[in-house]
Amino acid sequence: NGVEVSDDIVPMMERDGSTTGSSPASLSCRKNKIMSVPVGSKEATVTWTVGGGFTIDFTTLFYDKWDNLPSTTDCSGRIMDGDLGLEPLTVPPLSGVTHWSKDAHNDNDADMTTSTFEATFDISNFEVGDEIAVFAMAVLDQGWTDQPAGNDVKPRVPPMSHIVNARTNVNWRHSSAGKVIEGRKEWFSIPLTILVVDDDNDGGKTVELSNRFTIPDIIIDEADLE
Repeated sequence: NGVEVSDDIVPMMERDGSTTGSSPASLSCRKNKIMSVPVGSKEATVTWTVGGGFTIDFTTLFYDKWDNLPSTTDCSGRIMDGDLGLEPLTVPPLSGVTHWSKDAHNDNDADMTTSTFEATFDISNFEVGDEIAVFAMAVLDQGWTDQPAGNDVKPRVPPMSHIVNARTNVNWRHSSAGKVIEGRKEWFSIPLTILVVDDDNDGGKTVELSNRFTIPDIIIDEADLE
């Protein structure tokens, strides 16, 4: 909705943990990145950037009321496939390339990067006081498992490197010296919380509530965020 989320790391504030309860982890989970959106807006527009890869095969937004998500939802970004439950709401899938990709520039050296995305979704079915969790998700570099056709490569075995399997093979899991490499396909952001508020709040504008250096013109009951 045209308001940028502050890039802020709060010292000594945990982000891990479940989304319910009264521990610092569970409270900070919903409050770490939070925006108020007037109920009269009817929709919310979210922009996100995907990094950490070359080809963005698939990216979308998952969103739903916090109360509808499993209480074990991890807010640190370490969500695994299926952790958000069976039927979260989504926006149409998008794809692109990051600036690391060989396709990021054309023959004229023009920037062809498409790693920033935008999607708009309907919030008219939510009510004042509802807290909507929004996660960006991306699937990256699935082409790393492709092999040349014919008999040019022998033996014909799947990729065996950790770096390829870490993002293409959900069954890949190896440990050594207390460190674990576990494969996944879906990579999630930390959540953004959208708090639906009355149109009278802050002049009917979208406002960031998690910025520690500004005081929004809105009053939030801390009990509502537990």
